[in-house]
Amino acid sequence: MSYYTEKFKDPRWQKKRLEILEREKWMCEDCGDKATQLHIHHGYYEKGLDPWDYNSDTLHCLCKDCHEYQQDALRDMQYELAKMPIGYIDPTDIQLIVRYCTVLKWFIKKPNVSSAGRLLHIQRLIFDTYVNTKNKQIKKILDKANKKNA
Repeated sequence: MSYYTEKFKDPRWQKKRLEILEREKWMCEDCGDKATQLHIHHGYYEKGLDPWDYNSDTLHCLCKDCHEYQQDALRDMQYELAKMPIGYIDPTDIQLIVRYCTVLKWFIKKPNVSSAGRLLHIQRLIFDTYVNTKNKQIKKILDKANKKNA
């Protein structure tokens, strides 16, 4: 068990976890399941923060299946971002993309083949749109610099 995982035994985390479970009436925010084990999902992680240090509005009550699905979707997103050239995206852009796709995920009900495929398609469209926009921004900057130097 990792050091971070050990922190989930801390009374401060247990209190925060209970607050989120009660806020969501002991129900998965994604699919409405009340019977399956519920997890508290951190919408993001920040180096140096303990699990209980996050704002409650960034913590989500999810059933085990929805939590795994959410983590897989974020992992896929991070993998796609990691393949982009260093310096191509600034950190605020990355946070914006991940948050946008995370919010988008909440509009897709409990995953099945069609919704999972739809989510991946939506994520791909977001990346393509972002890359096209970023390329246009870079082109404008280069054109402006070329005009200045001409």
